[in-house]
Amino acid sequence: MTAAVITTWSAVSPYGIGSAALVDGVRTGRPTAADVDADRWAVPDRLANLLPAFSPTSALGRKGTRAIDRATAIALVAMRELAEGPGVDEETAIVLGTTTGSLQSMMEFTRTSLLASRPTLVDPAVIPNGVMNRAASQCAIWYGLRGPNATIANGRAAGLAALAYAKRLLDDNRATSVVAGAVEEFSDQRCWLEHRRWGEVCDRRAPLGEGGVLFLVERADAVPQGRRPVAEILAMTSRVHNNNDVDGILRTAVLDALAAAGIDPARVWAVARSGFAPDATHRALDDVFDHDVLTRAPDMTALVGDTGASSAGFAVAGVLASATDEPAIAVITAVDPDGLLAVAVLRLGNRHKPT
Repeated sequence: MTAAVITTWSAVSPYGIGSAALVDGVRTGRPTAADVDADRWAVPDRLANLLPAFSPTSALGRKGTRAIDRATAIALVAMRELAEGPGVDEETAIVLGTTTGSLQSMMEFTRTSLLASRPTLVDPAVIPNGVMNRAASQCAIWYGLRGPNATIANGRAAGLAALAYAKRLLDDNRATSVVAGAVEEFSDQRCWLEHRRWGEVCDRRAPLGEGGVLFLVERADAVPQGRRPVAEILAMTSRVHNNNDVDGILRTAVLDALAAAGIDPARVWAVARSGFAPDATHRALDDVFDHDVLTRAPDMTALVGDTGASSAGFAVAGVLASATDEPAIAVITAVDPDGLLAVAVLRLGNRHKPT
């Protein structure tokens, strides 16, 4: 199998645009939750972790952005940082994780069709926003990517699922470089659905957040000298759960992933956890790792909120942002309440230095 490495990454987060903004926010530990502007958002929650002053036109300009949804705009802005650097060319593949695509676009389009005098009286320009692969396809069109293009709908585990898909593309020689990650938008619709589903069921639900994290994943033997990878993907695995024994299934998945990577649990430097499920207690790994290992990685949910499909990507970014220059092993976990969990084992190689 081909060794897959992460050579660089980008982010659009409540800290601002760019990986450097996220790194600075993580290292200072500055929380981003703020009161929701009731004039802008009709939501039941008082707090949210929103992108500062973000809109498609403000971030991308007016040309070609009139009908672009918020999730696609986040992906395009995150992709811009990678496209401007080395390693991305027209043969680069892209794999984006999501929950449902742009939930706001889907629901607003349906509502317009139902309330208009005729069902066909809708804006045709917004029809593509209701397709789940809108963000991935737009990234390819905007930046001229002709490699494989895929969208992974895995909820809060989508970021790790995208990395696993990227590694398979490299293993099968379908690509030599892949942009992989996930995006999630904040909207009235998403907020109300999450509130109705979990507001009275799980009192540990964090304020919602939004943003996206993208990683450039390449074949280790194709990375030229002078470009030092920030991490190597050693192993990835996923499991299904029924919300009755999430802790036990997660523990087994972590141990299986470490075994596949040939890593003893005692060698792990940090464990970064993301996502949630009502039955999960986050104590599943207490007898596997020391307390310092379980608490060393930044709690990205506490910093940037419940970022949905982007949760696992932010967990990986948090580990990269807080790592030292010394090689280390990190375990990333992602739990989605709809029955999926994922685990990644990474070998960290180079501390991220903001530009």
